[in-house]
Amino acid sequence: MKSSKKIIKNKKLIFKLKKLAMRFAGRLIWPNMFPTALDPISGNLLYDLIRLTKPDVAVEIGTFKGYSAICLAQGLEDNQRGILYTIDPVEQPIVYQAIKKAGLGHCIKYVIDYSQNAIPKLELDKIDFVFIDGDHDYENCRRDFNLVKDLVPKNGLVVFHDTLALAGPKRVVAEIRGFEILTLPTITGLISPDNPGLNTDHPLGITICKKI
Repeated sequence: MKSSKKIIKNKKLIFKLKKLAMRFAGRLIWPNMFPTALDPISGNLLYDLIRLTKPDVAVEIGTFKGYSAICLAQGLEDNQRGILYTIDPVEQPIVYQAIKKAGLGHCIKYVIDYSQNAIPKLELDKIDFVFIDGDHDYENCRRDFNLVKDLVPKNGLVVFHDTLALAGPKRVVAEIRGFEILTLPTITGLISPDNPGLNTDHPLGITICKKI
C-alpha cells in the first residue's frame, strides 16, 4: 500500500516537473525565430504584462511564427484564466507545432484571416489585452487600433511593437488619445528584407497603452 502511494506521489511530481519545464521551453525557447520575430526580452515583457493584468480575453494581430503568441498564452496559462485569439492572414504549420509543443492549445485560438475580417466575426464584448504587430504601414496599423479601441475596457492594455523604428506604428501611437502611453526601447533595429523601412539607427521600441 505504501509502495503504491509512493509511486503515485512520484508520478505526480514528475508530471509537475515536466509541466514546469514545458512552460519555460514554450515561452523562452520555442519557437524563437529572432531576429526576424519578436526578441526574447520583449517576449518576456508580454508574458509579464499578461501575468500582471490577468486578462480574460487577449487578441494578437500578427502571429508570424508564433513566438509572441506562446509568450502571451503562457501568461494566461500561469494565471489559470483567459483566452488568446492570435490573428494572421498567412497560415503557418510551425504555429500549430509551437502550440502543441508548449501544451497551450486550450488557451489559444489561431485565426487565419485579415484582422478587419476576423475581429468583427469574433463578436467579442470586450478585449482586455491587445498586441498589435501586424502590417506596419500607417493606414493598416491605424485600422487595427480602431478595430479594438472601443472594445478595450478601462485599464485594459493595447501594446504596439516597432514604435521607435517604423514610421507607421510611431505615428499611430502619437495620435492616440484616451490612453496613458509608455514607450520603451527594445533592441537596436536590424536590417530585415521584410521591413525595408526599418530604421536601423534606433531601437525597435514597444509601446504600452493603458485605457483611462
